Amino acid sequence: MRLYRVRPLTDEHLSLWAGSQAEASQKRNALVERLGVTRSKTEAVEVDVPTDKQGLIAFLEGLTG
Repeated sequence: MRLYRVRPLTDEHLSLWAGSQAEASQKRNALVERLGVTRSKTEAVEVDVPTDKQGLIAFLEGLTG
C-alpha cells in the first residue's frame, strides 16, 4: 500500500499520513499554516507500507523505535 508521510523538517516526531498526493499537499499546506514554517521546510515522502501481517507489524515497530 502506498502512503505519503508529511512532516516538518524541524520535528522528527510530528508526522501526518495521507493516502494520495492531493491529500498530502493539503496536509503539507496545513502544516505551513499551523506551524508557520515555509513549504520548503516540510517534506512529503512516498512510503510503501506492507499489507501482510508480519510486514505491517515490523513497519509499525520501526516507526516507534
